Amino acid sequence: MWQPVVFCFSVTSKQQQHHDHALAPHVKVLEEHDIKIQIPYIIDSTTHVVSSKRNVPKGLQALINGRYIVKDGFVDAVVAAVTPRNGGQSDGHGLTPLEEDFDGNWPDASKFLPPAGNEPVPRPPELFAPNYERIHIFNGYTFIFADRSQYENLGDALTNGGAKTKLFELELGRTTVSEVAAFVKEAAGEEGTGELETAGQGKGVVFVRFRGRGDTAEWALAFLRNVDATLGQRSVEQNEFLDAILYNDASTLRRPLLDAETEDATARPPDASELAYITSCI
Repeated sequence: MWQPVVFCFSVTSKQQQHHDHALAPHVKVLEEHDIKIQIPYIIDSTTHVVSSKRNVPKGLQALINGRYIVKDGFVDAVVAAVTPRNGGQSDGHGLTPLEEDFDGNWPDASKFLPPAGNEPVPRPPELFAPNYERIHIFNGYTFIFADRSQYENLGDALTNGGAKTKLFELELGRTTVSEVAAFVKEAAGEEGTGELETAGQGKGVVFVRFRGRGDTAEWALAFLRNVDATLGQRSVEQNEFLDAILYNDASTLRRPLLDAETEDATARPPDASELAYITSCI
């Protein structure tokens, strides 16, 4: 018996407005073979996330749930596998490749991994294989966001992995460091606005970095440095969640500030492949 397959497409809000038209050529032929197409990520049903990039919110959910991340070429390969040979003749020779040999002709999802994108260091494809042990990776962690779009985009993936998430309503150029520190301390079950009592030790609260816009860009950088110094703990970039999930180790996201500064200062220089990647992202 064939198992149901559900493709969840990772698309931009603009693409989502036109997804019915874009997916129409695939929908009929795939759904005839118990393969569903959807835009929302549904934990209990999604089997593959289709994306042009690896490091996207739905991709993180797929990794946490032990699902595949594939590029569009995988969908095309599946369409070919469920298309009858000989133009669909009913003379006994018009079977689809999957009907002839399901295991042999079902496309290998590991060969359709999207290329590396906004990642600190591109990781080998084998790390993206489904791993059901990641489902509890963020148990005991609380992630504080100050950017609503980050909070909304990443919230489902993080809570899916066992985390709690909170949004601090920050006003660029106006919010004070003390206000943020007090919010983070309260989330950690502490009082005051100073250093976290367990800064960088074990599980706990993590503040996620945000980006300033235009005239507030420099203000945001200085603000984040002061937040880190006040809490005694390094805040994290959004793109750092991928490595933590891949290696099933969230401890890298919570480090004391001094340890983080020392590590950053003594880190080895990037090798040629990493330098090429960094240059391509500038």
